[in-house]
Amino acid sequence: MNKLKYRQEYIQWFLNFRLKRMRASRLLLKISQNPQLLEQVVFTDDISDKDNALQIAAKGTSAFPFICRIDGMHYSQSLEAYRAMLNLPHDEYIHICLAYPDRPSLPEESVHVNIEADVDGEMVQNLQYIWQHLARQEILNEIDHALDRKDHDEFYRLISKLRRIES
Repeated sequence: MNKLKYRQEYIQWFLNFRLKRMRASRLLLKISQNPQLLEQVVFTDDISDKDNALQIAAKGTSAFPFICRIDGMHYSQSLEAYRAMLNLPHDEYIHICLAYPDRPSLPEESVHVNIEADVDGEMVQNLQYIWQHLARQEILNEIDHALDRKDHDEFYRLISKLRRIES
């Protein structure tokens, strides 16, 4: 499964949550249906230092409901934000933070919940491998951030978490 398909699946999974700002779901759907934009998407936990950033929060989180910043401009409307994203150069990333309640590293258990009974075993294995790989990548990114902050406790906690995933 390619990275665009994963990004679509991840967005679809997130849309199962009830969003704090329901109109934001349209924006996510438009992004998921646009291969050019999906190619530019990078999922992240922190958009504070990103120029091109989108945060959408589900109910039950402490995150702000909707933040969109494209080329230094802030957008409060989904349609305006989408238009701005379409005008980005193709080599610029769009950093997206999807905040959901009790956020696990990645929704590994959702693979089992969302897969229909008639899907073959190979597809299930591929999806499980992808979720595990992505969880590992997310932890590695968090480790980098912990090292940048010189946060030793967080570093050791994340290393332990990485070892559990890899075993």
